[in-house]
Amino acid sequence: MKSIPSMAVLLCGLSAMLFGCSRDNDLADRGAPRTRTDSPTPVVDSALDHFWFDYNHQPNPGKRVWMRTSDDIWAELYPNGTISRYKRSARGRLNGEVGTVVRKFEGDITQTLVPNDGSFEAFFPDRTATNRVLFYRYLRGTKWGAWRALAPVNPIE
Repeated sequence: MKSIPSMAVLLCGLSAMLFGCSRDNDLADRGAPRTRTDSPTPVVDSALDHFWFDYNHQPNPGKRVWMRTSDDIWAELYPNGTISRYKRSARGRLNGEVGTVVRKFEGDITQTLVPNDGSFEAFFPDRTATNRVLFYRYLRGTKWGAWRALAPVNPIE
């Protein structure tokens, strides 16, 4: 007879296979496991948890600090204290690096000048990347614009 923990792992794996409820559709090699407090199974993810970059334009130039606040949410802290929040929308490869795509969904648009409707995406490479650059793009009508490099990403780990 199987033990309860191994049965739960088996059922979770079967659910993911049958119903497509896996966390990511990533193509990346996965890094060290992260454990969620609300889940008995470890979450495996190579995405950066904390990083910063220098932003040299308006609004609010200076160091922008990003921090993962849950499995799929990152907060961006502006130099003036404004906070934007982003939700993971995909995993993928850009400019030769595997990473995470996030969409802005919250923040003071008068301070950030970026809408909260999901029409702004950012891409940041995984912690294992050799070329760490933050990219961004906007949804224009029904089509996404081209990815544009914004700044080098500096991990805080």
